[in-house]
Amino acid sequence: MTSVRQRKRDRREGFEEFTKLLAGDTEEAGSLRDELEDPLSPENSNGQFATVLYPYVQSSYTEEPSARVLFSDYLSYFNKLDQEDKPFLILHANAVRERASQDRSWQRYSFVKRILVNPSSKTVKARREKLHDAIPTYRVVSWCEEEEYPPRNVWLYDCQLAGLKWREHISTGKQPDQRVKRKEMHKVDPSKLDYDIKAGESARFVNEQGELVMLIIRDFCASDKMTQWADAVANRNVDVRKSIRLEDAGSIVMSGWSAGSRSSPNFHWVKNLRRRIGDDEDRKLAYEGSSAFALLWNLARGLLPPIITSDFDEFISSSGIYRMDPGAIGGGRSAEYTVPTEDGEITFKNAEMAPPCGVFARNYARATHNEVQPHKWAIAWTTKRKGYSVDGGHFYNCRYRIRVQGGHNTLVAWQPSDFHATSLQNVDPHDENPSFVQSGLAIVTSPRIRGVFEKYWAKKITATEAVEECFTEGYQDEEISAANV
Repeated sequence: MTSVRQRKRDRREGFEEFTKLLAGDTEEAGSLRDELEDPLSPENSNGQFATVLYPYVQSSYTEEPSARVLFSDYLSYFNKLDQEDKPFLILHANAVRERASQDRSWQRYSFVKRILVNPSSKTVKARREKLHDAIPTYRVVSWCEEEEYPPRNVWLYDCQLAGLKWREHISTGKQPDQRVKRKEMHKVDPSKLDYDIKAGESARFVNEQGELVMLIIRDFCASDKMTQWADAVANRNVDVRKSIRLEDAGSIVMSGWSAGSRSSPNFHWVKNLRRRIGDDEDRKLAYEGSSAFALLWNLARGLLPPIITSDFDEFISSSGIYRMDPGAIGGGRSAEYTVPTEDGEITFKNAEMAPPCGVFARNYARATHNEVQPHKWAIAWTTKRKGYSVDGGHFYNCRYRIRVQGGHNTLVAWQPSDFHATSLQNVDPHDENPSFVQSGLAIVTSPRIRGVFEKYWAKKITATEAVEECFTEGYQDEEISAANV
């Protein structure tokens, strides 16, 4: 067996032979230069350059290295050469590569500074304080159940036309789950609201004790390009994944970690596709989805008060649950996300990913309800709204008699234990391509996932028992079928 020292010597000699050939005046050298074009470009670092170089050093490796490893090994050798020994082609390409790397670093720095995704930055803290100083604060009354408005367990609609379009579907339409009791419809009376936050208005609500209970931030993301990208990701997921609440209006699909289905219980990345797609497309969809949620989460860390984001952090740290990172199990890119900017894509490595679960939604509405989640807060980002105020799709908090009119690029943070709802939109229930569109994503978590994860990882229950617990009370049967593992 060749010693490590001998392999290093052979590798250096192979690099020398390759470099001399590349610098020579022979026909072979010219052909090689033409083939490489820009040998140290980022593109060649992952393929062409390594393919041409490998035969010269093949004997020095016990197994074929990845293109990135081979590229890195050659750069280490190349950078130790005397200047006069470096072929001009590679010298020039290396300078271009270094400038590109510096440009990407500056691009990332400018992006972080402008978009506010670094909560520990002094600049971000100062801009966050300035933002919140400009948001009006309202002290709200916490109404008892009998005096809440809108009332509990009813479908809401804002205009008569929306009520007419939905009445037959709500009253007599096919029910996916016969066990779910039909709910009455209720036309909202704006005079009974304590607060009606118009589109374009931000607001902070505190209770009688001065504690934050709800927050609305308009123009949440400073980049139109990224907002449009996040919306495109949301809609791609809605198009190919199964909705988890078939009895509600519109579509809402899960993203992140799942406990699987009864037939195939396992904790892994949710598999709720409507049709089979290739593995590469599946991985791309998962990576893209987790990137959108990572963007939302890191924007939230930069812009929201710590009382909200620390609530999620405490849940994650105390439970040990994975963040929304498709590479955490089974390989792939882990702890990283990629987002587009006006100057090109940026990838953040060793990044803080979003909490474990979330949903993408489009034209979604649900009757007034509340939820018990393993954390106190939930956050939702409306990435697109195309329609008028009268068309509905507004968010209501019954406990404080608040209406938040829907708006493009809006973030709402609320406490799911308070009764809340999204009103029906002015669309035909059977129209698959309505002119009104409202879409986005939200960080929300199953009420049972924490306990199930803790029991499962402590080996106190089997995977099958974990799924049984996760999908009883608070979960519908269609959510089980939606996992479709």
